[in-house]
Amino acid sequence: MGNLRRFLLSHVFMSSHTTLEQEEHCVSLFTSQFRRLSCLQELYLHDVSILKGRMDQILSCLKTPLETLSITSCMLLESDLRYLSQHLNVSQLKVLNLWRLNLTNIRSGPLQLLLERASPTLQDLYLDDCGIMDSQLKDLLPALSHCSQLMTLSFCENTISMTVQKDLLRHTIRLSKLNCMLYPAPLESYEEKSNNIIDLGLLAQVHAGLKHMLQELGHPGMF
Repeated sequence: MGNLRRFLLSHVFMSSHTTLEQEEHCVSLFTSQFRRLSCLQELYLHDVSILKGRMDQILSCLKTPLETLSITSCMLLESDLRYLSQHLNVSQLKVLNLWRLNLTNIRSGPLQLLLERASPTLQDLYLDDCGIMDSQLKDLLPALSHCSQLMTLSFCENTISMTVQKDLLRHTIRLSKLNCMLYPAPLESYEEKSNNIIDLGLLAQVHAGLKHMLQELGHPGMF
């Protein structure tokens, strides 16, 4: 499979009876084959349990820079994100999909660095349902504002306030190629923040506020 350009690995689990030694042996077998994919451009990893704490072992085998990296519905450690941010070759990265990675208790520094390094080429970014909250998103805003090639930004199902939502729009409004931005209803749209029930009246008020802000900034058609 030396000419393989796209690789998808999905729903890989280890039995509860698997020993650590057996698990390490499986990872070693996998990475030994991974080294043969010298033309790989797109990598999709979905619901793969062996990734946790082993991102350096697995992705260090890559010989060429990826154009697409999709790691979704997986459990990762902060050390895994640090490896991605510091060592992954992102010189040609166009698509980054981190859907349903739980980033709530992980510092934003590694992801911020990853976005900064990928900013010259990144076109599509998906951070849906990652548990990202206000403080984390605010840390990412400067890096996002430098993603000059960004066309799609999807940020649904995260817990964000109206204030930070406005900050997000202000930082991305000058990205000339951005034509699709999906974001969650701000916290102010909910009847009660604990029950996840949206009040349509409050949502309408939030939308009106965002639309007014965009009009003041000279981008009424963006909303």
